[in-house]
Amino acid sequence: MRAPRPASLGPASSASPLRRVSGVGWTLMVPPGWDARPEQDSPTLANYENQPQRGWFFVVREQFQGDRHAYVREALDGLRGGDTLDSPPADVVLAGVAFTQLHAVSRTRSLWLWLTQRDELGIGFVCGGRPDDLGNDLDCLAMAKTFRVR
Repeated sequence: MRAPRPASLGPASSASPLRRVSGVGWTLMVPPGWDARPEQDSPTLANYENQPQRGWFFVVREQFQGDRHAYVREALDGLRGGDTLDSPPADVVLAGVAFTQLHAVSRTRSLWLWLTQRDELGIGFVCGGRPDDLGNDLDCLAMAKTFRVR
């Protein structure tokens, strides 16, 4: 297995100040325009949306027995039928932690996933929106760059 490469992530789409969003074991910097939504299920630790961009993201932490690559395979199995990967999974490092970065697209959405596994937990930052909205993609990439797990 090759060593993870440092993440190559773009700048934030807005020059406005970022705000910190955090929970037990994780933190993330969020640009303006992203508002909290109620969590939809138990492994979801944060659930946010940007209504003007029709974008959304969530942070998930769930029990998982296996390594990071097995967690990624499980996530791939869970993609909707219309979602297809537009590039191979990439091993990246965010704040010293190895993640696998995935990007899937369909007619209706662009979906970014950063997944890792540690201490029998699968942890992910999942962000998406309309496939034609570059601003949303840039926000997803910029937020991932600030995602930290402990």
